[in-house]
Amino acid sequence: MIGSKLYVGNLPESITEDELIEEFSKYGHILSVDIFQDKKCKNTCFAFIEIKDRDDAISTEVILNNTEWKRRNITVLKTRTRYRRIIRKDSRKPKDVTDII
Repeated sequence: MIGSKLYVGNLPESITEDELIEEFSKYGHILSVDIFQDKKCKNTCFAFIEIKDRDDAISTEVILNNTEWKRRNITVLKTRTRYRRIIRKDSRKPKDVTDII
């Protein structure tokens, strides 16, 4: 089953999958969590969290976007369902990335 994905930005680099599941499961059933190190901003991570129900994902965005969590002002945005391919400057391998705008 494919749910709705949320982009969660400005997370501390010490964030764990369990912490994200604990916080975001308050708003809907979590299908997956992927955490990435932000190469542009030291000590910062971002994550993609997949929530089973589209309406729950939208509610989560409205409730949590631009709020303080773990001493950080986090960004929570619903991702688009389409994907685009990006070729990174440091690599010749293309990488699939979800559009977040």
